[in-house]
Amino acid sequence: MIKVVPYQPAHLGQIQLQPMQTIMDYPGQAQALTQSKVVWTAVRDEEVICIAGVVEIWANRGMAWVLLSQNAGSDLLAITRALKRYLSLGEYRRLEAVLSCRWPEAQRWARMLGFREEVARAEAYNPDGSDAAVFVRIL
Repeated sequence: MIKVVPYQPAHLGQIQLQPMQTIMDYPGQAQALTQSKVVWTAVRDEEVICIAGVVEIWANRGMAWVLLSQNAGSDLLAITRALKRYLSLGEYRRLEAVLSCRWPEAQRWARMLGFREEVARAEAYNPDGSDAAVFVRIL
């Protein structure tokens, strides 16, 4: 069973990111995300399995992000439910998520969370020059 707790800076050093996110963690990116206005952590038996949050762009617009542990698989349903509960609070009218075009599983998960594809391919969007898809959830 997972427990959702307030984010602590030590959590970032404790999460074992899944391989695709390890590749995409550009210098300082994960650290910068955790400075978001809203950040929480999901733990299972003291293991950090998810860190998620929203970076506020401006009032009523935010950028959602998630860091998942490579060990989160068995808890993905519970994590999905926790994220849906948070997203249903409606703190932001427009929530965006930018996802690698090389990671269809992330795009499928975004759809499960109520996001829809707004831009199928933003060319050279990421710092490494790779393409990204932009998903949006409007409340």
